[in-house]
Amino acid sequence: MEEPAKYNINLGDRPVQTLIIREGKALPEEHPKKIVITGVGIGAISAFLAIKENHKFIKEGATLVVNRAKGTMVLDGDPSAPVGGLEIKQEVILDERFLEWGINTKKLWDKTTLLEFVRIRPHFFCSKPDYLVLISALNQTNAKYSAMIVNDKEVNGSKETRNAIVSEYKPIEFTLKFPVIAGNDPMSFLVAVNMEIRERDFSFYLESPELAEILYNEREKALKGELETVLSLNLPIVGVYQK
Repeated sequence: MEEPAKYNINLGDRPVQTLIIREGKALPEEHPKKIVITGVGIGAISAFLAIKENHKFIKEGATLVVNRAKGTMVLDGDPSAPVGGLEIKQEVILDERFLEWGINTKKLWDKTTLLEFVRIRPHFFCSKPDYLVLISALNQTNAKYSAMIVNDKEVNGSKETRNAIVSEYKPIEFTLKFPVIAGNDPMSFLVAVNMEIRERDFSFYLESPELAEILYNEREKALKGELETVLSLNLPIVGVYQK
């Protein structure tokens, strides 16, 4: 029979009445987890590093990866550490007021929905005449081409009617003005209302070549400025990768 374990414990003068001894495996050792910060806008990394107390997270060999196509920047404070450390992923965040228009996304607008959407947003137009002209043009377009489709005797709409609408319709152009990137100043750009014909109905979608160029330039400007600010802090960030 195995003898019970013996312990020599000195409690001193402490008024302890009960002593509990537990046997078994020790709790697994927990390693510090990496701090990961995501979903933040451009400027988050430089703002974090502007606080000297946070420099402790940046070790020799820290990296900064800039993805221009996606508009992202990732800081890894200690890539060589298997556990622990810090990672911040920031991105160019587009303004919500811009996103809801669905410009250059092929978002399809029902003819009634687009008109209702535009009616309550006159403040996004460069001028009141621009706003009124668009409302009038959408009303006329909806009435004219809806009538052409209704009068078509074909069950699913004839090809001739659809071709006639496509050849006759001219994109409606107007100018908007609001921030493209969250936190930036408003910018003005030309937008065109294009039409997509279906069997017995049609939808609209919004396009803007000017906006595509503005978005590219604004994204480049934001990434370049943030990169310069971070590097000016002279921290041990040895790997800067851009793609």
